[in-house]
Amino acid sequence: MLREAALVIGQSQDVTPNVLRSLELDSDRREALLEPGAPESERQEFRDWAGIKGYRAYNRFASGEWTYRSFEVSRPESGSPPPSEPQLHDRSIE
Repeated sequence: MLREAALVIGQSQDVTPNVLRSLELDSDRREALLEPGAPESERQEFRDWAGIKGYRAYNRFASGEWTYRSFEVSRPESGSPPPSEPQLHDRSIE
């Protein structure tokens, strides 16, 4: 996807620790959003999807299986042909 966007990619930073901390701090609030009468299978799916502490998405970030990255991107200068290859500083996004 990044290769096809014709954007120049500058710095990339792993922000997973910040995302994990945010998920931890907001976990109780998101858990409280669950409808009390909803079927347990739907409640489970929401917990997994919403990153509630102890469930699938949260656990994948915590284990390092998933990472959350921040990218600095820009458009090529007007009149310049788009780069054929993104200018990557972090090869892990290829």
